[in-house]
Amino acid sequence: MAKYDARKGLEQIIKVLAINPNLAFVLIGDGTEKENLLELAKQLNVSERLFFAGFRKQSTDYLPYFDIYLAPSRSEGVSLALLEAVASKTPVVCSDIISFTELFEKDELSFFELDNIESLNNAIEFSLANSNELVKKAFGKYMNNFTETFMAQNYLKLYHQLIDKNISN
Repeated sequence: MAKYDARKGLEQIIKVLAINPNLAFVLIGDGTEKENLLELAKQLNVSERLFFAGFRKQSTDYLPYFDIYLAPSRSEGVSLALLEAVASKTPVVCSDIISFTELFEKDELSFFELDNIESLNNAIEFSLANSNELVKKAFGKYMNNFTETFMAQNYLKLYHQLIDKNISN
């Protein structure tokens, strides 16, 4: 869904393909790691289950067609792509980095230990088996915490608090 580079951790997905023959991976976007990912897929004999769709103008339109959205990042700010996946009611599997675990709970998304391929596989299997419950809880959190209206109201509240603080000083 965006430019991919080494910090996106996409090679973990290719490695999980090697241990779980029931999975396939569609990558939307483009980036500097494409050749390395293709080479790894070739080495692991999973190239036939890997598809690079390239840049797509409205990549979120594809989310309803995926069984899960996978975010294996090593580092990330607030992930707009993750929030878009949740908003589209697509189950999410993501690395257990702090920028993800601060936003959602373990009963809303399926988390895995970074660079632990067995943990990633387990998180994928858990997400697939529990997708309805995870989606329901994650979407509820999204609607109550991450919509444009909610965010605007919080910013307005913060501005009022700052103004009130400055007036009282």
